[in-house]
Amino acid sequence: RECTLLKLNEAFRRLQLPIQGAWPKIDEVNTLRELYRDSRWREALEHTSSCFAMPQRRALSYEHWERKTPNLFAFFYRNPNTASKVKYVQDGTCIKCRIDLMARLLEHPDVIENVPPSEIEYFVNHTINWIKTRGHREQYQDFLTPTFYNALKDVCRVHLSRLSSFDTLVRKVDRLSRNE
Repeated sequence: RECTLLKLNEAFRRLQLPIQGAWPKIDEVNTLRELYRDSRWREALEHTSSCFAMPQRRALSYEHWERKTPNLFAFFYRNPNTASKVKYVQDGTCIKCRIDLMARLLEHPDVIENVPPSEIEYFVNHTINWIKTRGHREQYQDFLTPTFYNALKDVCRVHLSRLSSFDTLVRKVDRLSRNE
């Protein structure tokens, strides 16, 4: 985030270091999408976590997603070729995990063969309802950018366009992005 970069540069100035940090203005969703396009980065990213959830909470969320979306979950979090070997690394529910999963859904070449549309539809609906509840919109406003909502719509377009619920889902995301 920009404020972190400003603090870092202020620390460099106070330490009288003649350097300055800079980062291109690209949001997290597109950064991850770009990294997942490259197979070398994809492999490394699939073994990392930026999950916001407390470790104690991860087990409950993990079990929820494993129960509700077994194929999606197995493909991304259990497949030895594409997932971390450590259980409970990602909870699947926090904003960071949702962003990561959207990027994976949009950029991983094997999603269509391994994950049924009904499970992706569940993820999209769950994300919409999650944003609407418990003050998540306010808490995560830095992450819930137009790019986030566009990525969620892209997930619908890429994976759910043949479902009868497609238009309804896209309208829900549009209304959510306009804060309705």
